[in-house]
Amino acid sequence: MGFDQQHLNWLITFLFNTEPDSIEQQDYHLAHYYLDKLDIAEHYQLFSMILARLPYRAKLFFIGESFRGKQQMIREVIDVRCPY
Repeated sequence: MGFDQQHLNWLITFLFNTEPDSIEQQDYHLAHYYLDKLDIAEHYQLFSMILARLPYRAKLFFIGESFRGKQQMIREVIDVRCPY
């Protein structure tokens, strides 16, 4: 889809900086939409941005996951944070 840095930054902010109580249903759907529309290079850029924010032990766990495993892990975080 050719997302720009703004879309990736929005996803990072959503995953790490947004309080779960303040997440609206439209943001939840938008996070899934953005994740679905990323191309492979953008996925790897997102993975790199996520790794930069994780604590050491979480980095080891995230690095050990396959491409699909990383995608699924991100989806699970989105779902756990806002179970709509």
